[in-house]
Amino acid sequence: MDSILYFYRDPLFDIIILFSIIATIALLDYSRNKYRTHKKQQSLQALAQSYEHTTLNEDMSHFITLYPKATPFLINLAQTYAQSGDNEMAIKIFLSLLESNKNTKTKIVILESLGKTYLNAGFMQKSKDIFTQILKTYPRNATAMKLLIKSYENMGEYQKALEALECLDEIDSQTQDFYTNNQQYFYLLILLNAHNIPLYKKIQNATIIGKNNPLFDKIILRYLKNYDLKAFWNYVFCLDSVTNIIDILWEISQENLHDEIINYPQIFEIFVAKGYFESKKECSIFELEILRTMHTYSTKKIHLAFEYRCHHCKAIFPFDSPRCPQCEELTQLDLILKPLQKIEL
Repeated sequence: MDSILYFYRDPLFDIIILFSIIATIALLDYSRNKYRTHKKQQSLQALAQSYEHTTLNEDMSHFITLYPKATPFLINLAQTYAQSGDNEMAIKIFLSLLESNKNTKTKIVILESLGKTYLNAGFMQKSKDIFTQILKTYPRNATAMKLLIKSYENMGEYQKALEALECLDEIDSQTQDFYTNNQQYFYLLILLNAHNIPLYKKIQNATIIGKNNPLFDKIILRYLKNYDLKAFWNYVFCLDSVTNIIDILWEISQENLHDEIINYPQIFEIFVAKGYFESKKECSIFELEILRTMHTYSTKKIHLAFEYRCHHCKAIFPFDSPRCPQCEELTQLDLILKPLQKIEL
């Protein structure tokens, strides 16, 4: 009995117990991490298998299995197809890669590219599911978070987009302007699409947002033009320049014009160029002057077309958008006026 008590009092026994506890904790932690890694792999595999696999062919899958080093090349090939507009071929390649690839990091890259391709092809729910699952597995994936925000925006789920934006701000430090502009943008969209807010309150709050950030003038003006013409003209008269909103003013019919436009030469000349009024005074904008001159001195019918240019990436589009379709920058696209002769059919 004394020998047993002596053994327990031996300092070596305490050291053995301490190391045993440390080893047990380390083993449990290792097992937990292995289990989590296994669950992540299972989750990504389940996500990949949840879509209908329209693989290119058996030879393609066999090639990927035999030559895994060719995976980066095939990813670039699929991305090239996506950029050229052949989303169907890009999706087929990505799905074939998912079916054959076992590396978790590579699978994440493939899933991100696949989700982006689905997004650009218009399969919003599929893209949202992919990015959501990636973030469940890797919550600090900033790329997936940005693409999820875009998915929510395209689906009109602006509240969820705002929440995702706040998460992105936590995991990836952005410039203050980026966060503030996008935050106000989603606030504005939530406001204008809310069904439980009175119209006068929407107009009041939207006007405040517009005064603080002219970036959203065209969004607000399009809304006001449809719901409150009086508020629309009040907003227009407060603008320093109407050069970039000529396309919106061009849509106004003659009976909806405000009597005060004659006191605003920049606005008045737009409707002179459209033929609503006669004036011998030259228009300050060259394209409008062409239309005014043609209305006055020619019988040829001329109409005004519009194009839109991003002043960040300089890409030109036939339609307006608050976010550049090319570089995805939140911006007000520069308006390009194009007088064209009407073709009689």
